Amino acid sequence: MSQLSLISDLRRVSAELGRDRLLVQGGGGNASLKCGKRLHVKASGHWLCDAETIDMFVELDLTKARKLASNGEENLSKAVRGESELRPSIETAMHALMPQPCVIHTHPVSLIARSLLGEDAGLPVIEYCQPGAPLAAAMAGRIATGAPDVVLLANHGLVVGAETPDEAARMTRELAFEHELPVHIRPAGVAPLPKLSGFVPLAHPLANAVACSPDSWRVLGEGALVPDQVVYLGGPACIADSVESMPEALRAYARRTGMRPALLIVQHTGTWISETASRGALAMAQMMMDLAARIPEGAAISTLSEEDEMALRGWDAEAHRQAVDQARTASKKEAAA
Repeated sequence: MSQLSLISDLRRVSAELGRDRLLVQGGGGNASLKCGKRLHVKASGHWLCDAETIDMFVELDLTKARKLASNGEENLSKAVRGESELRPSIETAMHALMPQPCVIHTHPVSLIARSLLGEDAGLPVIEYCQPGAPLAAAMAGRIATGAPDVVLLANHGLVVGAETPDEAARMTRELAFEHELPVHIRPAGVAPLPKLSGFVPLAHPLANAVACSPDSWRVLGEGALVPDQVVYLGGPACIADSVESMPEALRAYARRTGMRPALLIVQHTGTWISETASRGALAMAQMMMDLAARIPEGAAISTLSEEDEMALRGWDAEAHRQAVDQARTASKKEAAA
């Protein structure tokens, strides 16, 4: 199969996976293809669902990329071939170090939920570590003892390596489907939601049901579940006992985190998102509904630590992703105007 054909396949399967919110949310996930001495990898911050309509794959010198990755470098822009305004994905080091020709990293809700529950789904596991250089180093350790084709990243997602993009995509879908968890709550009919200053109701079929489920709001208020939740939403949801107590809940959240929440749940009432939320934040908030709905009643879960959250908030690489997301949000608004 020709290089052009393989790259075309990579773009196609990336877009297909990116359109499934149970596999990829917003600008999360990434994909790559090794062609001889070149590495084609998704650019940081871009959405996989746009892969067929936007030129989002960056071409790197594979030898240089692997050398930089082995030295613990996080930004592999020095290995980019030619001139490009795109920044390689923060996970490029991991992609470069893996030996398989095609590598696809997704965020399947089913497998992330399993990892939150402490389950490995029968797969090799890398315990949570910060994306970028720390994750690449952890993957290098796995590769040193025999390169696995599939790795579950706790509180993060799934990495699949294969010979072709279609094979990697097939494995991704099969694993996500095989380990699906039942949805424990069902859409709830409620009265029209009250208007809250600075927030709008979250568009998701389970948003109100989550607000009426003590276990679900416990899960979402306990701590950040995945790194992209911190990147796009700032951290866990703010939980208020009632509409009347919401102002104090917002103040308490700000005292604890230093920021205004993007996701707000008022118990037994509804779920809201900040009216200024980006499209990436909206996609992440919707993922939180999908995750919470799959956690069994009373189950203990693992969350990111406060130190993990702080490391992500102060990280330049994630600031870049946020900027790309804000630009995409603005362009979509202009197109709709």
